[in-house]
Amino acid sequence: MPSAIVTGAAGGMGQAIARGLGDAGFRVIGVDRSAPPSTVEAVVGDVRDEAVARQAFDHATRSEEAVFLIANAGVTVPGAPQTRAAWDETLDINLTAPFLWGGVYAEYVASGRITSGAMVFIGSLATVMGFPNNPAYQASKAGVLGLSRAFAYDLGSKGIRVNCVSPGYIATSMT
Repeated sequence: MPSAIVTGAAGGMGQAIARGLGDAGFRVIGVDRSAPPSTVEAVVGDVRDEAVARQAFDHATRSEEAVFLIANAGVTVPGAPQTRAAWDETLDINLTAPFLWGGVYAEYVASGRITSGAMVFIGSLATVMGFPNNPAYQASKAGVLGLSRAFAYDLGSKGIRVNCVSPGYIATSMT
């Protein structure tokens, strides 16, 4: 059975993504600061921690099947004017963490521990259009698109598909 790692799996879109992948026959490794629903294998920790990423990939690569990464975890901290602390937190979680997770995925591909699968980065409407009073979110989600393109370029020749999905408003606690 293929494995899927879903960051931000304890609530909102991440929880729905994890549930849907489980229903579709994936072995789901849910990653979040609090335990994701019992329908998934849980890795509890901060998505900004490389050790958490490696723990999740070690779980996912226990089988010989494909490994999928859904980099979903995200925050938004609007404000006018937006503070430097809000900027740092938003970029760290929304852009630096997906870079870290994609990099660990790429290492596992290079080592032969992952031979097939895909990475899906979750963008937003802000990936391609502006929002008021939230430059950090705007910049982070635009960056996710560029990050997706970079990983697609680097991993496509190895048979790994990389996409950025940019949904509109979805009723979650964040929105």
